[in-house]
Amino acid sequence: MLNPVLMIAFPLGLAFISIIFKKAAKWILLAGALINVLMLFLLEQGSVAIGGFSDIVAIHLILGTHSYVGLAVVTILFLAAVVISFDKIGKNSTVLLTALAGMSGMILTGDLFNLFVFMEITAISAYILSMRGKKPEHSFNYLVLGAVGSVLFLLGTILIYTQTGFLGMRSIQLMIGKNASIKAQMFLPFFLIFAGMAVEAKLIPFAGWVKGVLGNADSLTGSLFSAVYSAAILFAFGRVMGNVMFSIESVQILIVIIGLITFAFGEAAAFRQKNIRKILLFSSIGQSGLAVALFALGLYIPAVFVIINNSVGKFPSPTLEV
Repeated sequence: MLNPVLMIAFPLGLAFISIIFKKAAKWILLAGALINVLMLFLLEQGSVAIGGFSDIVAIHLILGTHSYVGLAVVTILFLAAVVISFDKIGKNSTVLLTALAGMSGMILTGDLFNLFVFMEITAISAYILSMRGKKPEHSFNYLVLGAVGSVLFLLGTILIYTQTGFLGMRSIQLMIGKNASIKAQMFLPFFLIFAGMAVEAKLIPFAGWVKGVLGNADSLTGSLFSAVYSAAILFAFGRVMGNVMFSIESVQILIVIIGLITFAFGEAAAFRQKNIRKILLFSSIGQSGLAVALFALGLYIPAVFVIINNSVGKFPSPTLEV
């Protein structure tokens, strides 16, 4: 059985190799995406501590049912996007391999700081890919909103570490359960973490970048942003919600409200559109809100089905660039 860390290390290693062998970069990308899919059938489930450090400082990767389904959805759709748009990849092979490593890490990691690191790796790749559009001002808007979200997430992580002494999600959950005074101080840091993830999850009012970026996407970036990236951040949110945020009722209620507002706005806006590109765009926002609300309510299986349905349903064909 294979260590889950290979789902991160293998595409990241190939990203460096693709820099050296530029002429074969597209084929290296295709091979990496295919091998990551094949490795899904050989992964060892459970919790893995990287580096042999103590539980307080070790990097934990957790492969359970939730993360396994997330990896399967992301890696299979990523491979499909690469195959469908193989002739449009251009010089983006290294960026795409880095994005695959980042998304796999987001789904697998069991601590907040490494989630931040993997989110940043994925976000930087997304900023670069968004520049493929014809209007770079939309990419700049995405970059600014993403930077604000990153700062909020990091600030929330720092506050949690200051108050609990832990970064691991399970350790934080246990500490909050044992100490009522710490639990009372968790609203602000948890809300900051949620706001930071909400930018990538396309939740209102943090989804200002979506219309510009997706509205100018081609078949490659459209597939990635509307299906693959979206699935990765939502599965990561489900892990954070289930392991940490679910214990704070006020945060849970607020997330449900924001998720339902996003769902109502997104679907209502989609019904008003006549252009298929805009219908799918606004519907993608609405479905993200629904998945987040379901996670916040503890309805994990329905939330996962919503993510799968949205990712597969929004996955464009070669002739439909969304």
